[in-house]
Amino acid sequence: MSRPLEFDDILRIKSISHVAVSPDGKQVVAALKSVATPSTYQTNLVDWSNGRPKRLTKGRVSDGQPQFSADGRLFFGSNRNKPKPAVFTLKDGKPELVFEMPEGSIGAMKVSPDGNKFAFLYRPADPHATKAAKAERKRAKTSEPPLAFSQFPWRLDGDGEFGDRTWHLMVWSGGKAEPLGVSDCWAGIDFAWLPDSSGLVVAHDPRTEPFMEYSADILELFPLKGERRVLNSGNGGKSMVSVSPSGELVAYVLDPSEPHHWGIRRQQLGVVNLKTGAHRLVMADQDLLFSGHPLGDARDASNPQILWLDEDRVAIPWSERGDYALAEVNLATETATKIAHITGEVHVTAHHKGQFWGWICTPESPTEMVTIKGGKIKLLAPVNRDWLKDCEVARLEELHVPVPGSYDLHAWRIRAVGASKGKRPAVISVHGGPACFYSPTFFFEMQMFAAHGFEVFLSNPRGSTSYGEEHARCILGEWGQQDWADVKALTDHAKADPEVDTDRVSIVGGSYGGYMVNWAIAHDPTYHRAVSDRCVSNLLSKWGNSDYPFVPDGVWPGCAFRDDIDVLWECSPIKHMGNAKTPTLIIHSVGDLRCHIEQGEQVFTALKMLGVRTRMVRYPVTTSHGLSRNGPPDLRIHRLQEYVAWLKS
Repeated sequence: MSRPLEFDDILRIKSISHVAVSPDGKQVVAALKSVATPSTYQTNLVDWSNGRPKRLTKGRVSDGQPQFSADGRLFFGSNRNKPKPAVFTLKDGKPELVFEMPEGSIGAMKVSPDGNKFAFLYRPADPHATKAAKAERKRAKTSEPPLAFSQFPWRLDGDGEFGDRTWHLMVWSGGKAEPLGVSDCWAGIDFAWLPDSSGLVVAHDPRTEPFMEYSADILELFPLKGERRVLNSGNGGKSMVSVSPSGELVAYVLDPSEPHHWGIRRQQLGVVNLKTGAHRLVMADQDLLFSGHPLGDARDASNPQILWLDEDRVAIPWSERGDYALAEVNLATETATKIAHITGEVHVTAHHKGQFWGWICTPESPTEMVTIKGGKIKLLAPVNRDWLKDCEVARLEELHVPVPGSYDLHAWRIRAVGASKGKRPAVISVHGGPACFYSPTFFFEMQMFAAHGFEVFLSNPRGSTSYGEEHARCILGEWGQQDWADVKALTDHAKADPEVDTDRVSIVGGSYGGYMVNWAIAHDPTYHRAVSDRCVSNLLSKWGNSDYPFVPDGVWPGCAFRDDIDVLWECSPIKHMGNAKTPTLIIHSVGDLRCHIEQGEQVFTALKMLGVRTRMVRYPVTTSHGLSRNGPPDLRIHRLQEYVAWLKS
């Protein structure tokens, strides 16, 4: 007999990433992340040849970015030599060091086709934070020095405070690593090797403080011998750079540089001819989104890529109406067709002669390894379905909820597990971003609510991506209006359901979702309970204490601290909090650099002054904004237990 999912099942979830295939198509390798201890993870390489997983590396380490050279050698990055980041190969089944760098971090890494060179992003460690420096302070009994900087920005959630240290594009060859003269504070550099290994095509922003303006990446050819050549000027952010098999064409995804906030603008597929310099945008008149941001807590973030099928066709990720699929684009006819589509997400990073390899995430399961051929998806040996076979996974249903005077909101309902007859409590969940989207996939947090008897309702209100540019941008400068109308419509829909207890409908959300929870309790006192997680409450204070400070004329009009501050204050939930009556749980990480903990503290203080029942849970400085997705497993469990206990109270 199947059982409901339990909190500790989070320790059993495994996630797949970085799938690579050998040049002959016979070997398929992926990185597999799993829980090592209650507070840590490990990532090892797994061989999926013949569909049967075989572990290639072992240990409580982080092995990632597997990739093959043209002669079939397998390379990967690893922290096994920490504190020095390193690149390894496998020899006789054992990891063998290729090269290592001084203390610091290696980001994206790509082996040259000939297997003799490596291009990679590298950032050195803070000189005061090296192993030797710490040992010397301990010996001398001196204090940790301050962090001084002039660079902006100088920190990133999940990455920490890096001050003036930047990421550098490096090439390792002949036993040494040399910088190419390209750097960026946020690793916003994309690159790809030419097929003959003679150089790189690089997308980067040459300005010293690019964050102060809109993206203006240039695309450059970097021959290892000879002069650099600009291929395309700074007309927007460029990513997913990929060179065709002949080495004649370069494809990339363009985010136009007109005023926008990341993820909101429609994207375009750019193609440059390396021989003639000719440049064109494919399907430029269509409202497309290639590198969308589906949200989830049971899989790692994807590394989207453009895969060349031949000189006229590419395979590219495709985000549409909450789906994350794979599409084929014919560059000559400028037409696109979906290669594979399921209810959920399809992530593909490897291709060989008409066959693809990657992973899927469905409503029934976290990541599973698949191969795709002829549009048919074949599931390989199970990664998560083996342990899930004894569990009762909550059922997901698609909804289309009318919003008065507007449109039909795309939403989903997750049914309570083992629900008996009679009315049940419900949870309205609002996603973060807002320029992201919920996808109909396995979401452990939602499954926990359903396992404890809650009907769960989630949606992609206005402000979400994958529904076209207008749907995403219509809330710019006026949060709490059209987006709130959508959340309210979903709430009313839940309350009207004959199986839902009207008096026990609660609302939860994190990040921008936390903003909407704060807005909801300030404008509607009828919610039974609320959980405001890593929230935004005061836009006047948030603008300058986040790793993503408000860019002038971006999400909000003018410059946040000197122009139309009345707009920011009017859209701040804390201004309206005097009407709140809903018992509220506030969850925040002290180490959150995206939404500073003072945002949650303001809500806690305001509600306590109003006499509203309130509880705050502060997670340690070692955790970040991403606690719910990639924080320590034991703290992720603790967080969900706090949620369920509060909603049941």
